[in-house]
This record gives sequence, C-alpha cells and structure tokens, in this order.
Amino acid sequence: MKNDRLHYLEKAVDYVANRMNYFGIDEVRLAAECKGLEQPPSSSDWSRLLRGCIAKNKIQMTNEYRKSNLKESNGIARMVYKKTKRGGVEND
Repeated sequence: MKNDRLHYLEKAVDYVANRMNYFGIDEVRLAAECKGLEQPPSSSDWSRLLRGCIAKNKIQMTNEYRKSNLKESNGIARMVYKKTKRGGVEND
C-alpha cells in the first residue's frame, strides 16, 4: 500500500494535531521540515498522508478551506483538518 511508505511522516501530523485546534497541510509540511523528516518524493504524497491519517481515525476533515500562505502554492485554498476526539495521537 502506498501510504505505508509515508508512515514516518505521521509524526508531523501527530505533532501538529496535538498543538492546534485546526490545521492544514502547510502546517504539517512545516512541522516535518522542522523535525528533520525526509520530504516525500511527490508533492501529492502529502494528501495521501492526510487521507491515511483520516482512515486511521487520527484526524478528520472539516467543511472549511483556507488559502495557503506558502509561496509555492500560489494561494490555493486547502482543506482544514482537526484532531479526532479519539485520535490515537501521541504527545511529542
């Protein structure tokens, strides 16, 4: 399964979900960079990572979108996520 190769990046999702009520893919990317985690080979892998975390019931999508602040994203609106109430997220 493709998502299995991204399991090491779940640390970044866990980190962000434990510290923010609502977050987007940009915050996860920045957390991964700050933690020194290797970037995935494809930029679409970030979406795969978040879908995998949704499937594991760690996070859930909201009905909100917000513009990205990252320069390379051209201000594209992105989904906002939040931690699930029973999400199995560890403290870092």
